[in-house]
Amino acid sequence: MAKYTIYIRVKILVWLAWMSALVVGGFFLVMWFGAVNGEEFNPHTLVRRSFRYYQIPGVRVQVSPIIRNTSSVGFEKHLTAQNFVKTSQKSVWHLVWAKGTRPQRVRGDASILIDYLGHGDSPWKKWSTDRPKLAKLFWPVIMDLARRNHYLLIPDLMDSALDNEDEATSDFQHAVHRSLVEQYLHAAKIEQHENGSQPATEMLEFAVQYASGNEELEALVSGYEDGAN
Repeated sequence: MAKYTIYIRVKILVWLAWMSALVVGGFFLVMWFGAVNGEEFNPHTLVRRSFRYYQIPGVRVQVSPIIRNTSSVGFEKHLTAQNFVKTSQKSVWHLVWAKGTRPQRVRGDASILIDYLGHGDSPWKKWSTDRPKLAKLFWPVIMDLARRNHYLLIPDLMDSALDNEDEATSDFQHAVHRSLVEQYLHAAKIEQHENGSQPATEMLEFAVQYASGNEELEALVSGYEDGAN
């Protein structure tokens, strides 16, 4: 009986040792290979935040709460301080980048804008300081695109701003709106091609919005509508 009792105790101790090893091994496995971190951007508040959590590698089951830290980068502060952009407290976060077990970062569409805004050293800060009248026209348009999650339209608009930075305010605004009208009409054509006979109403509505009040741009929209019908 005594030998059997000792045998049972040994079995229990071995089992506990194995369980402890599994728990410790699993803990280090999650800590080393299960970390997920990244950055998000809120285009309504112009605030960025980092995030970090842990998941079980392979099955991607989250095993920790998400830790978030917010930050306001210098250029975004400059945009609000100079009243180039109006903010609100709407809580909408777009992915900038994320990195998990794979070595490559996953880039969200918001990274397109963040690449221009930089990390406090953006050349667009000097551009805005040197051209405050243009900046007051330009940055609200950029942030409107970001708030619609239309980041893919931003690069062409940035190029247009540089190409027309020495123009009068009205000519600059016309160039910006023309770029937007052309891009939205192009997006509308793609949507209509993918959706068959269904009209791309949303993209077309945005094109109409930026063409409003300008005969040349309204003619572009009318030409698209005539061709689509």
